[in-house]
Amino acid sequence: MHQNYIDCLNYFERAGYEEINGFDFYCDLFPDNQNHGETSQYLRPNAIYLFHDERLHGTKYNRRIMFADTWENDYLEYVEGNPDTLCSGIAYLGRANKKERAVKAYALIIDLDGVGEGELDRFFQRCAFKHTELWSFPTPAYIALSGSGIHLYYVYDKPINLYPNIKDQLNRYKKALTRKVWDYGSTSTEEKVQCNQSIYQGFRMVGSINKSYGTEIKAFRTSEKLSLAELNLYVKEELKVDLEAQYAPSTMTLEEAKEKYNDWYCKVIINGDYSVNRWKIENQKGHKGDELYNWWVRQVDNEELTGGHRYYYMYCLASYARKCNIQKTRLEEDLKMVFEKLKVMPHKNKLEKFDMEAALQAYDDERIVLLRRESVSLLSGLPISENRRNGRKQAEHVKLMNFVRDEINGNKNWREGNGRKSKQEIVLDFCRDNPEATKADCHRATGLDPKTIRKWWEQR
Repeated sequence: MHQNYIDCLNYFERAGYEEINGFDFYCDLFPDNQNHGETSQYLRPNAIYLFHDERLHGTKYNRRIMFADTWENDYLEYVEGNPDTLCSGIAYLGRANKKERAVKAYALIIDLDGVGEGELDRFFQRCAFKHTELWSFPTPAYIALSGSGIHLYYVYDKPINLYPNIKDQLNRYKKALTRKVWDYGSTSTEEKVQCNQSIYQGFRMVGSINKSYGTEIKAFRTSEKLSLAELNLYVKEELKVDLEAQYAPSTMTLEEAKEKYNDWYCKVIINGDYSVNRWKIENQKGHKGDELYNWWVRQVDNEELTGGHRYYYMYCLASYARKCNIQKTRLEEDLKMVFEKLKVMPHKNKLEKFDMEAALQAYDDERIVLLRRESVSLLSGLPISENRRNGRKQAEHVKLMNFVRDEINGNKNWREGNGRKSKQEIVLDFCRDNPEATKADCHRATGLDPKTIRKWWEQR
């Protein structure tokens, strides 16, 4: 049992905060769940939670709807005392907790690591500040003890309809509020802020067990539910959530879109095909379709990959598998391989097999192909340089870089012969002749190992 857990538990008991059991906790969090007998038509969204039960599907996660009339029995059967359960603050329409089916937000949940008695006391002190004061926080309705830290539950007084642009705004708001409440040296002993969790992130359920520490997830009522207007008071104006801005406005007419994006027009408007476009890398000259995927598999050995990003590295691997049309069976084998390397990476929390299985399940969501380079870099913590071609096609760009390489080396084979340039000279010469180029450009032009380029890049 972690000392932080013991200290925070004693703090709540001394302060007289009311502990609430898991069954009542989720009844209060999701008061609108429909009854089991109403499943012929999903007239309203419901909470969906994930759990492990070897009696059902072995080690894989099982999804279950939190029906109002069966929740008490389901809680005792599948959640209480279970070491592998997850639930977000979102309600979904239908049977699957997919992003496109997320229609209502009931709570914003923030993970705050490295919280002991002192950090918890300072957190509550700053909750007491007026919102106009720089270091103030909103007070969460509930705080759950997770093991070595806490989960903050900001419960909305009214559920928020998740229109497309509202989802984006809430994700942006959550990152901003996470950075604010996670104050190293004050409210947390962890220096690196984990602000890459989306509003869909699932958290260990109240009443379940954190098997890394052998502790029960306990929740305490600390305040009342808040309106979005009250929560907006604690962030800058440009980060506030505007419920009126349900869709990002477009000034382009349909006729203009037809002219500029004819492929999209034919696919969506004429044929009514709203499926996600797939990235067909194998159609590009010289590619088999798995080079990018193989490159990401190798990043498990990247020295910049840290313990706090282990799950998201595997999640991004699933994304690259879908992007590059890699079979799920191959992804599963590669996940097992990288899992063995990741689980020995230093971190206060043990990497579990269900983390690997959750990443594998992400492969089934077609929208995972939409994960952008910037998002991959943020989630994994690995810097990924932009491939700058200045409008040129890849084949033309490679030819230009090869030309630059040959000019640098006097049109000689710089890889052969005695007295050839040192790697330091090659990098510095390239930087001098190509001041706007990136490390990736240098790698393509010179063929040097990326680690070697990074070594001498700062001396340019």
